[in-house]
Amino acid sequence: MKKIVLAAAMAMAFAGAAKADWVDYWGFGGGGTQSPDLGYGGTEFEMDYGYNLGGVIGWNQSEEVSIAADVFFTESEYDGFSTNLSALSFNVDVFYVCQTDDFWRPYLGIGVGAYELRYDGGNAFPTFSGSDWAIGYQGMAGIAFDVDETHAITIGYRYQQSGDVTIQTVPDIEYASHSITIGVLFD
Repeated sequence: MKKIVLAAAMAMAFAGAAKADWVDYWGFGGGGTQSPDLGYGGTEFEMDYGYNLGGVIGWNQSEEVSIAADVFFTESEYDGFSTNLSALSFNVDVFYVCQTDDFWRPYLGIGVGAYELRYDGGNAFPTFSGSDWAIGYQGMAGIAFDVDETHAITIGYRYQQSGDVTIQTVPDIEYASHSITIGVLFD
């Protein structure tokens, strides 16, 4: 529960700081995450569905293109174990928004940044816990539905992947996740 509260507070603080006049938009959201089987050393371990939380601030470069910075947190558990894997990412993104002259706007985005992967062995592997940082990337697609001139509801998909990390003495741990998010965007 502490992790959920911490991640929510970080996302809200990140997005809330964007209320200043120096940003064009800000937002936050959350949803479900599915991490593909986690693999290391040629062995795959099944993961259950998890959750995600995040926040974004952005700057419009044109009507269609924007640059953004986001923080995103995901957590999933291993199937049949009390162990979990979480990822905290800080990305710089580029978005293309298709202007439809209607209340909905599809978007595509790509980003690159720093990812902290944290493994908690729980009661299954209590002595094996730790974290490591890696460079990662993400791809995003979704639709923003305008509520009024300054608010939109977003529904999106995000794929994240990072380079191999070493946690304790286990090298080459791979990470990837698929996330569906619902959020609010403020112009």
